[in-house]
Parts: sequence; structure tokens; C-alpha cells
Amino acid sequence: MAVSVRRVDVRAKSLASTRHARSLMLSASVGALLLAAGPAMSQTTWTAAGPGVNWTTAGNWTAGVPTAADIAQVTAPGTVGNPATSTAAGAAQELHIDAGNAVRVNAGGNLAVTDLISIGRLVGPSTSYLLIKAGGVVTADRVFMGDGAPSGQVIIDGAGSTLTAGSLMAIGGFGEGKLRLTNGGTAAQTTGD
Repeated sequence: MAVSVRRVDVRAKSLASTRHARSLMLSASVGALLLAAGPAMSQTTWTAAGPGVNWTTAGNWTAGVPTAADIAQVTAPGTVGNPATSTAAGAAQELHIDAGNAVRVNAGGNLAVTDLISIGRLVGPSTSYLLIKAGGVVTADRVFMGDGAPSGQVIIDGAGSTLTAGSLMAIGGFGEGKLRLTNGGTAAQTTGD
């Protein structure tokens, strides 16, 4: 009898160990998925409520100046005519310009968007703009101009003024998109089709 009890004990112990190992494996898998998902992006919307129209003024944004982990929205109808203007380093994970609004990157401005820039994606009353002037620099992985029903335009004016897209630069998706290069302004796509 002692032999059969031992077998039962060993099997019970083995079954408990298997359950524990499966539980640990499940916990490790869930943890890995959470780490792989990365941090959630937050959103901040341009209000032009602070002093001036400087991109780097926290009072001009609903949730502070955008960082490389944020979605920057320049989409409110009440801010038309008050473009978010960068004359220093700026960043965002995504940048959306809609409803007739504009973002201006002037001399000394360097706007680095790690994922996408969308100009003219949502339904709006008029054209939305990304203006890069006097040596301003903008980089993003993907750039969409006129991606929705309204028009989206990018104007790059002046020597040293550049727009660089990593994997995609699309002009006119479901709307009207325009890219204007004047006075030595340049645009380039570094990889992709």
C-alpha cells in the first residue's frame, strides 16, 4: 500500500507542479504582451490660449507641450488664424492638422514626428496647412496631405527648409493634397515605394 500511496502523492505533487508552471507561463506571457504594447499615447490639442502662438508654450495646449509620445491635434475651429509656430525643437508621436488650421515651422524650428503627420483628414470648411519656411525642418515616418474630404497642403519655402518622410509621403488620398516647393525648399522620402 505504501507504494501506491507514494505514486498518488507523486502524481498529486506532479499535477500541482504542472498547474503552477502553467500559471507562471501564463503570467509571463501576459507580462510580455503588456511590455510589447508599450506606453499608451496621450493627446494634447492646440488652443492658442497662451501668450503668443509658440509650439513650446504649455498654455497653448490642452495637456501641455507635445512630446514624442503624444498625439498633437491642431484641429479646433476656434484656433484658425493662430498657427502653432515652431522656432525651436518640437516633437510628437502623431500630428493632425485639420479644420482650416496651420502649423508653421520657421528658422530654428525642427519638428520631429515619430509616426505620422496628417494634413486635411477630417471634414472641415477649408484647407489645412503645414508651412515650413526659412530653414525650418520637419521629419516624420509618414506624411498624408489631403487624406480626407478637405484639402491639405504643405508649403516648403526657402533654402534649408525641408520635409523628410521615412516610409511614405502621400499627396491626395480621399481629398485634395498639394505639395509646393519654392525658393529652394525640399521634400524627400527616404524609404518605401
